[in-house]
Amino acid sequence: MPRIAAFAAAAAVLAASAAASPAALDCTPGIEAIHAASAAQTGVVPEMTLDAEWIWSSSNSVLDIFTLPNNPAHPAVLRLALVKEGARTWAGYLSGCAFGDVEKFKTWMASYRDLNRNAIEDLKEGRPVGPPPAQPE
Repeated sequence: MPRIAAFAAAAAVLAASAAASPAALDCTPGIEAIHAASAAQTGVVPEMTLDAEWIWSSSNSVLDIFTLPNNPAHPAVLRLALVKEGARTWAGYLSGCAFGDVEKFKTWMASYRDLNRNAIEDLKEGRPVGPPPAQPE
């Protein structure tokens, strides 16, 4: 989880407006459809935390975070996307959808903006971002 957390942190710190993001989340389909589409991507790695399900798509450099029922913002989803904008320049975009209490969603979303820049540094240095690959049993 440290790699996913680092990705989320860096994307949140460098968050730009959702409207400017090429990977901005469209809330129109609803949370179930968004979840299904996120989980259906090729090569996704889901991970559970205490109050959310994280779905990382390494092929798209996108992390979708879905609240679990014990999260005060539930039901809601955040999309954290890293977009390469130059040889060594990356931009992070944060967007999301509140399908429940909007104020609790805003608080939850803001918590991702206050984290560190570890993932951006990992990207600059060529280190992998995201969860480690699954180990064969």
